[in-house]
Amino acid sequence: MGISKDITDYELIILLQQTDMDAYEFVYDRYAAMLYGLILKSIKEQWLAELILKKSFLEIWKSLATVKPATCKLFIWMHNITRNIAMEELGKTLQRDKQENYRFQPANASGFGRIMLS
Repeated sequence: MGISKDITDYELIILLQQTDMDAYEFVYDRYAAMLYGLILKSIKEQWLAELILKKSFLEIWKSLATVKPATCKLFIWMHNITRNIAMEELGKTLQRDKQENYRFQPANASGFGRIMLS
């Protein structure tokens, strides 16, 4: 059957909440590349960007029941989930790197600190 490219967010969310597999595939095909591109703008490591995208879609699928189809802008909602996961993963990575490889110098007169390899 497939899904029309002209489907509204409201209709698409209803199908997703009914666990329509065509809808899941449609959403992934339509939005995964855009979300991945947004992730790569702030996360330069490809492996981490791929991990964030996978985690984001898992969270999106898990959270569908909470979405109100009448008021949700699907891409904005998905983007917010992806951004939050990216920030969380980046924080974990920076914390791990800080412990393993880097030492941080405090901010100077210009207000910026420096990250230096140990």
